[in-house]
Amino acid sequence: MTEVGLQFMEGGDKVSPTGCVRQYEDVGHETIVRELAQNALDAARTAKRKCELRFEIRSVPTASLPGIATYRHHLADDGMKVWKERGQAKYDTILKRLRDLSQRAATECLMVYDNGIGLNAETMEGLIGKGDTMKREDDGGSGGTHGVGHETAFAAGDMNYVMYGGVHRNDVNRRVASGHVVFPTHIRNCRRYGGHGYLSSDVGQLTLSGVSIIDNRNQIPSLVNKELDGIEALSGSGSVVIIPAFNRFPESGGTPSEDCCELICEDIAKHFFVAIAQDRLTLKVQDCSNNGGGGEPILVEFGRRC
Repeated sequence: MTEVGLQFMEGGDKVSPTGCVRQYEDVGHETIVRELAQNALDAARTAKRKCELRFEIRSVPTASLPGIATYRHHLADDGMKVWKERGQAKYDTILKRLRDLSQRAATECLMVYDNGIGLNAETMEGLIGKGDTMKREDDGGSGGTHGVGHETAFAAGDMNYVMYGGVHRNDVNRRVASGHVVFPTHIRNCRRYGGHGYLSSDVGQLTLSGVSIIDNRNQIPSLVNKELDGIEALSGSGSVVIIPAFNRFPESGGTPSEDCCELICEDIAKHFFVAIAQDRLTLKVQDCSNNGGGGEPILVEFGRRC
């Protein structure tokens, strides 16, 4: 069986410490939610059924994140010393935050589910490698102005890590998974690595031409596979986006929003009112962590089926 893990390509694209976060700083919750919802509507349209979109906030053990050991290894201080050697020690704050998040016992994740056609190796490779996506203006919403959902999803998490899983309606392999990490360019064991890492089915086969998508259900990391079990049982096909270290859509001052569930609902209602009114979209938003307070889960849902 081939090795599954998080792989950074030698050489690769150059990314500075600020570059790995700056490109997402101006992306607000409205853009993030709109892009994720539009992708779900596209997938449901392809499957020829109503879109059932679900956002869920849940805490998971950080150790359960696929490739977390490699994540920590590549973020180690000696691997990032090249920035200090260039007189850029000020970037230590950014790197320290990523290290601290990766070492926490648990991380709050934003899970986004849909009941669309699902993903296969081809569509997953296009999503991860090229950012390909299809947008339609006639779904009662926006076609997107900031780029594809894959890129904007990074703005919702502070670990610069996004994972994907899909159960395809027709593909013979049915299930696929992958993930993408954006780090600063760094050095490990005297080798220079680019800033992009990928969750791959064969860590020895990551090249500029693409990523080896995980399409063997026995190799899919358990965190993703568990979510795909639920998708398959509930709707037969669909996909999930998992965003660790969910930042709850911080305001300009960096303070996380206390009503991020309401923000999600407001954004969906604003951009996809027509789809909701035409009974082509239902939404369920659930905060299972309740800000860590141990209270009852927060649940908001709307749409004709609700």
